[in-house]
Amino acid sequence: MRSIPGLREKEHPYAMLAEIGCRNMLENGGKQILPVIPQLIIPLKNALNTRDREVMARVMHIIQKLLEADDLIGQVCLSGFWLVLPCDVRWMMFAAG
Repeated sequence: MRSIPGLREKEHPYAMLAEIGCRNMLENGGKQILPVIPQLIIPLKNALNTRDREVMARVMHIIQKLLEADDLIGQVCLSGFWLVLPCDVRWMMFAAG
């Protein structure tokens, strides 16, 4: 999942390529995604910590795709999910819900 750190990229076409690469891997990865989730936590957290709206929206879409990729991924991510999200994103989710 080398595309995940590329999600912080803002320059075209690199940002688009990173997002497309992540989406393709998540859509086609199936059961192979589950073992690499611990390796995804830090790059996702770093991308969210940029506080850039464009980057954060892109990463939140990838997190959504990650959770949709396999039923077991949601269970594995549940315990560490709040560690990934910066405080302001958690507050926005709580306020919206």
